[in-house]
Amino acid sequence: MSKWQDGIKGFIAGVLAVIIYASMFLVSRYGVKNSIGVYELAFIRYSIAGILLLPIFIWRKKTSQNILTLKQGVALAIVAGIPYMLLIYYGLKYAPAAHAAAINTGTVPCIVALMTLAKESTLKEKLFKLSSYSAVVIGLFIFTGVSILQLNHLVIIGDVLFFLSGISWAWFTLLSRKWQADSYELTSTISVISLIYVPFYIFMQGIDKLNAIPINDIIVQGILQGVGSSIIAMLLFTYSIRKIGANHATLLSPFIPLLTAIMAIPLLHERLNTMQWFGVLLIISGVIFAARIQAGRG
Repeated sequence: MSKWQDGIKGFIAGVLAVIIYASMFLVSRYGVKNSIGVYELAFIRYSIAGILLLPIFIWRKKTSQNILTLKQGVALAIVAGIPYMLLIYYGLKYAPAAHAAAINTGTVPCIVALMTLAKESTLKEKLFKLSSYSAVVIGLFIFTGVSILQLNHLVIIGDVLFFLSGISWAWFTLLSRKWQADSYELTSTISVISLIYVPFYIFMQGIDKLNAIPINDIIVQGILQGVGSSIIAMLLFTYSIRKIGANHATLLSPFIPLLTAIMAIPLLHERLNTMQWFGVLLIISGVIFAARIQAGRG
């Protein structure tokens, strides 16, 4: 197979991963606005993902392919598992799906840049790192500023929760880099450890609320979140990285907020105003520009 064909397949896999991740924000927003509670949504996602990935987790442990300790796994499950998703789900109760995608996507690289600022040896390098994300920061200010100017308190609460989710994922990014576990171990470890939420939820809540959810909604949420976002998107993105390289594959991620905002119009009847569209474009262009510059310096 030619390099060109590999590149096309890698690009398609990356695009499909972006579509699945964007769909997660949309289906989560739909769920919390209608028949599914925040805690029930988390139950559906991690009960399915955890059970499906449990055999892989056990097999990798037995074959000594996993390198994370229990303490490290728990730390990752906190910053990228149940608590992380609850921040997003609660935020989606108050703010549109496009807000979640834009603020979460824009916050992560900015926080990572700030957290790694001390590693830069000179003032020039530190200023370069900060300035490279200036468009992202401006885009985030525009997004939240619109809600503040409109005095939309519920949306502001949602936006704050999305910022916190971005900070949480930034910690996950840094910890996963530090501990150097592969994507299969990261995903299976987080999902399996998050299974502890299942008996805890049943003990605290029972199953009445779960039984009240329409079966069609459970199926849709289970497929898109428990299977799609938690497993398939990870496999697709990993395949994309292998075929076209990490630098090119990661450049697709900033398009998640754009796709979410576009799909939210017909599916959720949620529309951004002109200033918010401008903010989305700034976030996308800022993340891409900073990633390309950092890759060129790396």
